[in-house]
Amino acid sequence: MVTINLNLNNFSELPILSEVFGSFDNNYEYTAEGIFRRKAPPFCPRCNSPMVHNGYNIYTKKGLGDIKIGRYKCSNCNCTPEENRSFWEGLKSVLFDSLDDFFKLLRSHNVSHEGISAVMDFIYPRSKSTILREFSKNMEQEKVSHDENVLVVCYDEQHPKKGRC
Repeated sequence: MVTINLNLNNFSELPILSEVFGSFDNNYEYTAEGIFRRKAPPFCPRCNSPMVHNGYNIYTKKGLGDIKIGRYKCSNCNCTPEENRSFWEGLKSVLFDSLDDFFKLLRSHNVSHEGISAVMDFIYPRSKSTILREFSKNMEQEKVSHDENVLVVCYDEQHPKKGRC
């Protein structure tokens, strides 16, 4: 498991951080400054010499948060790779997929896009046009079975009179 270095500012976030970084092995660390990187810098992919820690890059999703991903530098070839940020993309996709399921549920209960937007202002603000776009995109991906033998019965809702069908 990832080594998580805590201070008084992020001590309360330990359960969340453990869950987020639980899939990584013991070679990684989350520093007290909030940087996710390897404990021992990897070898350069170009010249195969050891690299050194070289700061971080910040990735932000407005209204959601940001993450600092560790960067490395090779002293031989000046190559500057950074750590894999797939977990950040995964976290965002999990959140937005669950929001899409939430939109589908509200739409199945006939809540308008404007109403969904008003509810989302309490959770994660989304405009009604964004909700409509995401909902339409998800509905295009749904598989709908088409039955070939569909019989439609038309009837009059009034009581039939004597001698009529």
